[in-house]
This record gives sequence, structure tokens and C-alpha cells, in this order.
Amino acid sequence: METIYTRIRTRARQIVSSFPTPDFYKKEADAIASSRKLMEKSREVAMKIVEKSPLAVKIAKKALNASLNMPLRESLKYEASLFSLLFASEDAKEGMRAFLEKRKPEFKGR
Repeated sequence: METIYTRIRTRARQIVSSFPTPDFYKKEADAIASSRKLMEKSREVAMKIVEKSPLAVKIAKKALNASLNMPLRESLKYEASLFSLLFASEDAKEGMRAFLEKRKPEFKGR
């Protein structure tokens, strides 16, 4: 027959064994540090994207999303067709002008 003492001791072991180990806290701290680094890197990438032509970003996103559902050869053709549309845009001309004049471009999204 199980005594109260045995049940208490068993329950105490269960409680103590459920406590996180020191490794758990280290892993959690590493995960938090990694997520902070991820957020910092994400912001860096986002700031670089914001500097690009809104039209080019929109077209690149469209090409990327479409390519997920296409065979490689077809997606490359699609990307090339979208790129040719971009080349005729006002933003493309502004980008080339800004490059030649050694200044930051002022894209309009057209």
C-alpha cells in the first residue's frame, strides 16, 4: 500500500523533474539573441528594398510569386518579359540618370 509520504515524494520528483534545466535557459537566451539578430537583419534588408524603385520591387515580387508555380524555363521567360517592361519605365530612366550624375535616384513608381 502506498503511503502518503511515498505519494508526496513521487509528486515532488515529478515537479522537480519538470523544471527547466540550465541548458533550457541557454537555448532560450540564444533563441532570443538570434531573433534580435534576425530582426536587425530584416530591417537592414527592408531599408535596402525601400531605396529601390517601387515598380521594380512590385514586379520582382510578382515574378517570384509566379515562379513558385511554374517550371524553371517558363519562369525565366516570364521574368525576362517583366524585366523588359521595367526597362521602359520612368524609374529605369531616373535610375540611369542618377547613376550617371552620381546621386541617389528619386523613384516615382512609374
